[in-house]
Amino acid sequence: MNKLLKLFLSVLLISICTAISEGRKIKLHLRPPAATETSSDTGQIEVTADSLASAPYTLGMITFSGYDKEAPANVESFFITNNTDRILKSLTLVIYYRTLDGRSLHSRRVTVEPKAAPGTTVRTDIKTWDRQHTFYYHRGNRPRKKATPYEVAFHVESFILTL
Repeated sequence: MNKLLKLFLSVLLISICTAISEGRKIKLHLRPPAATETSSDTGQIEVTADSLASAPYTLGMITFSGYDKEAPANVESFFITNNTDRILKSLTLVIYYRTLDGRSLHSRRVTVEPKAAPGTTVRTDIKTWDRQHTFYYHRGNRPRKKATPYEVAFHVESFILTL
């Protein structure tokens, strides 16, 4: 590691240890030094794909299940499981929508605030991407009118945990 990075990590570690020992709240944006901001007053940790020191927390600690969207629905729903030891305050993810043969239909970035306690699962509803109601999730109920089945994939970009 170069000297600047070592210095940055040392200062960050000392700041965290000092704040914890004094019982203060910490906010860490764990990104490369140029984009790093720290604050001892917000009481949260942001975990991102480019995190440097998010050791106990990884993007894979947030999982998804139970996605549903019928053709006439105005919302999509799914369950978010918080596999961390902190409260999940906010989550930014990308949802990929594909035909059953893998062709891309749409993708979008969504930020939700599930407020999930450690180790719990919460249901989340978001406004649907399918404004014309011509698509349905392939594992859901097949509609009576003609509609195209699709599948989804979730990719977590970042999340914020409260201390």
